[in-house]
Amino acid sequence: MRYVCLLLVVACKKPSPIAVDDAPSPRPTPTVAASAVAAVESAVADTRTPAHLVADRWNAAHDKRDAKDFEAVYAPHVAFYGQALSNAECVKRKIAALEKSPGYTQSIHSWMYGQAETPDDKGATRVIFTKTTIEHGKSHDYIALLTIDRSLHITEELDRTSEQNLAKSTMPWCMDGYNESNARIRPPFKISSNTAIASFGKSKHLAALQASATGQAYGVDGFDCTDSCVTTQPRQCGYDIRVIDAASTAISRLVEWVYVDGITNVLWYRDGSPDAGLDDWLSEPLTP
Repeated sequence: MRYVCLLLVVACKKPSPIAVDDAPSPRPTPTVAASAVAAVESAVADTRTPAHLVADRWNAAHDKRDAKDFEAVYAPHVAFYGQALSNAECVKRKIAALEKSPGYTQSIHSWMYGQAETPDDKGATRVIFTKTTIEHGKSHDYIALLTIDRSLHITEELDRTSEQNLAKSTMPWCMDGYNESNARIRPPFKISSNTAIASFGKSKHLAALQASATGQAYGVDGFDCTDSCVTTQPRQCGYDIRVIDAASTAISRLVEWVYVDGITNVLWYRDGSPDAGLDDWLSEPLTP
């Protein structure tokens, strides 16, 4: 009986009031916290440009590997790595390439934006970014380019490596790049652009130009070559070389164009005497 009373006393004891400062702060429910995060993420996404979102959808289509996703993002006609393709042909090539590389993935970052003008003079956004790809276990970075028209469809897809290769493929055979000569010889040519420019650099004509005035620096800044060799016509089988005054501050620094025959390695330049006609040329054999 004694133990029962003790239990009753303990049970009936009034609890001490809890101080307001000691009360635990209310915690947001998981639903409220998730809603707050989603709201922030939505606000961030809304700051991206429409062109940025198109590029993101294009990037995601590579992971989904669904032809319909590519059909939706490409315009009816696409300049695809230098080739003019229809939407259907472009999508067909994309899917075929992805099927050959089942482990292929890509991500995009380092965005740059600029304005481009399409051939029909309608404003388009050119989006430039770094594309990181993983294929066959190897990672590569490319500077990629998408042109997106006002209807928010991709009208052009290219990367910097392909762009440079395309530029080289359209250059004259005597160039490896802009103003870059090479050692290539195309018969009936007997000297290369390397030889033609080097020979002109040692010519008496260039030396005379440099000695004709002080404060001027004459040199080569550009050249071209004939695509075909027409030996029956003058100066149609060789190299045209642009000579400038490198010390000049004028808008045009051009001094003259000279011609080096690709077979004989003879320099031809216009007669600059007062009584000379437009078709009067002087010549000088060059030393390779």
